[in-house]
Amino acid sequence: MNLDQRNEAQEKAYKMRKRTRMFWAQIATHTPYVCAGSCQAGARSYAFRNKLPWPLPGTLTKAEMAYEDHRDGDSFEEIRKTLGLATKERARKFAWSWAINNRLPWPPR
Repeated sequence: MNLDQRNEAQEKAYKMRKRTRMFWAQIATHTPYVCAGSCQAGARSYAFRNKLPWPLPGTLTKAEMAYEDHRDGDSFEEIRKTLGLATKERARKFAWSWAINNRLPWPPR
């Protein structure tokens, strides 16, 4: 793996863990890594190199997921399906409440 490929793999592992909180072994199957340990080490390297939070918190609420997904460009209908919510209005409410409670911009930029 060349340097660019390694950096891409590290970034993907970090962002996947941040967004989904999947187990490292699961993330490794979606990246060029062959085991959970190297996947976690790559994500840690990416975080330190870019001055990002590490370690990432272990739990992720539906409200945080809704906000992050909306910030990343997902529609409320997509978020509703991903999170198993009854309506897209409920997905919007989850995202909005996360923003308000954490003093984040609404709508996200």
